[in-house]
Amino acid sequence: MSNDVIRERIEKFVAELEVLVRKAAIESVQAALGGAAPAPAARATRSAPVAAAKAPAAAASVPAAGKLSFKRKKGAKRTPEQLAQIDAAAVAFVKANPGKGVEHMAKSLGVPSNDLKSRISILIDGKRLKKTGFKRATKYYPV
Repeated sequence: MSNDVIRERIEKFVAELEVLVRKAAIESVQAALGGAAPAPAARATRSAPVAAAKAPAAAASVPAAGKLSFKRKKGAKRTPEQLAQIDAAAVAFVKANPGKGVEHMAKSLGVPSNDLKSRISILIDGKRLKKTGFKRATKYYPV
């Protein structure tokens, strides 16, 4: 077999595996929330772009326990759905606990503080959160 045939079969396998993993993740989130929201359509190929319209739908699916855990390989990126979940969880946490810092928020949500800092700066730029103070004294409030 040539390398092209092998590469093609591996890509097909990875695409099928990705669809199954997405379905399993959606089902587990739905089970945790106790509702049956319609599942988003899976991508047909790895090279297909992710639609920007998926992010708002994923933002509503925050795990009930409040802990976000996204296992990934070193250097792997989070999906737009996972980033939307982190954003929604951060905003919900700040609304429930105004005046808390990143370290407290990261510990409560189960997200590394470095990852959360970058998402919070995006939320501040998007006028979804506001902050007071600077460096370790920074506190966040809902808009």
